[in-house]
Amino acid sequence: MYLYTIDGFILMFVDIILVSLIYITKGLRNQKEFVIFAGNMIYDAAFGLQYFLAGSRRLMLVYGNEKYLEAYSKWDCLTMLYGFLFVLNTPAPGIMALLCCLDRFLSVTFPLKYIKLPSYYPYLLILMAVIFSSPPVIVTGIMNYQTRTNFTVTSVCSLQETTPEFINLVLRSIRIVTTVPGILMYIFIGYKIFKMMNATKNYTKELSIVKKKRLIMMTLTFSLMTLNEALLFVIPDIIALVDPKTPLKYLLSALNLNR
Repeated sequence: MYLYTIDGFILMFVDIILVSLIYITKGLRNQKEFVIFAGNMIYDAAFGLQYFLAGSRRLMLVYGNEKYLEAYSKWDCLTMLYGFLFVLNTPAPGIMALLCCLDRFLSVTFPLKYIKLPSYYPYLLILMAVIFSSPPVIVTGIMNYQTRTNFTVTSVCSLQETTPEFINLVLRSIRIVTTVPGILMYIFIGYKIFKMMNATKNYTKELSIVKKKRLIMMTLTFSLMTLNEALLFVIPDIIALVDPKTPLKYLLSALNLNR
């Protein structure tokens, strides 16, 4: 609970600063790659917020005067902000990683067309991640509302207590199947960058040295973020799916938090 609260706050605080710097600085907010990067940071900030709130909640329960944990329904847990964020943000990192991968694929395959994309394109990409992450939240809400009078979980309201069992399976599966293809695609993207940097086609001449360096830098950054998702999300998710009652569940949550 201390780890949730402290790490969650640090993650949220740092990401808010980074996002603010990008949007305040005109030279950065006018670049698609940095807006998309800021979108990732917004998701990270929300991720930190959910753990900060969850940790604060558990501290209140531990140091409160209540002798026993109050019984909650899954609907009660979902209506709490961090419960809602847990459901929304579990698949979101994988979906965002896949969208960023497709963005990088587009940028190295059609660099001139990518440069000419409208200014709203990166915001649309960020919005798509929210839209694609929403169906599990809607299904969970419908199912939990139907059982809102069944007080079968504790007031801790972990992700497992907030969602029906199969939804928890779906959430983790989405994160796995969206992250792994992204890693494989970056191998191809790396090859495309190598070819582009060594090509003699006209479009490579039209790209300035600065734009080429920025293309490589941002592609490397997004690829490392995807690799980070694999190490700190996919591997723990696979372990949790194989052994739902694993004694390592708190360690796996800590790995998720230190993404």
